[in-house]
Amino acid sequence: MNFTSHRAIAEYVGDFFLKPEDLENFVQGSTLPDECDDIMVKVGATWKTRFGPYALCSLTHFAGVSEGRIYGYCFGHDGAIAEVGLGIGEIKTRLALDPGSRVWRWKKIPHPLDEILRLKGVNSKKLSTITFPSSAAMCRHYQRLMEVDALEADVFHRLLGCAAHMAMDACVPQHVMCTLGKGHAAFEGEIDDLIRAKGSAVLHQAWKASGESARSIAKYDFDDLYSMIQFAAERTLASGASVTPYVALVNGMGWTAALCRSQYGQFAGPIT
Repeated sequence: MNFTSHRAIAEYVGDFFLKPEDLENFVQGSTLPDECDDIMVKVGATWKTRFGPYALCSLTHFAGVSEGRIYGYCFGHDGAIAEVGLGIGEIKTRLALDPGSRVWRWKKIPHPLDEILRLKGVNSKKLSTITFPSSAAMCRHYQRLMEVDALEADVFHRLLGCAAHMAMDACVPQHVMCTLGKGHAAFEGEIDDLIRAKGSAVLHQAWKASGESARSIAKYDFDDLYSMIQFAAERTLASGASVTPYVALVNGMGWTAALCRSQYGQFAGPIT
């Protein structure tokens, strides 16, 4: 989903769970994974954060499926990449939010991209061997950061928003089918268009519709956010082409609510 959708869903759903002073940090966090430079690409002597129309930072929360399990984004499994002609010189990362002096507490929690960063001479590697973390792996990373001792409330809620971002994108078919360039932007643009055209009316309608999904989700006892987002992606994959932009909006609201419920233990939405 794009900025408009992430922010709108986070504002609407978060209002049921969070105190007003925490809500804005949650909403801000929900847009951060698309704004940061998780991956930087060096083309010649120039560092780029985008290659053509493709935001490379978004690769950190695409997902593919192999033998029924969700794994990270892989260039070799996306037919659209051949059309783009993408090449990588180096990969660098930074945290998805600027923690300032707090970063020292997080040094023992490696970023999911660390394994890729250890690759030398990426240009000499086959693109099919380079796999980026899935949305579930990124969500697990944010959860581990949220568990750091004495974490300030503002950072906790921004991280929770980052995790919500992963829950929303796990509801978009192109994310779980690993098709970065084939219909991804258009699909997410249609979700934005729904929200822009109908505003709170479509959000209210989708929130009520998410109640059925929420009842289904509530039957499962997830061990952690990783298993929750993994399951969300698997459901999206199984649904395939039946996931329309509106259905993705409904599911995104349902899984965002499930994520908040997992942290606060009280669901104040349509299944009360």
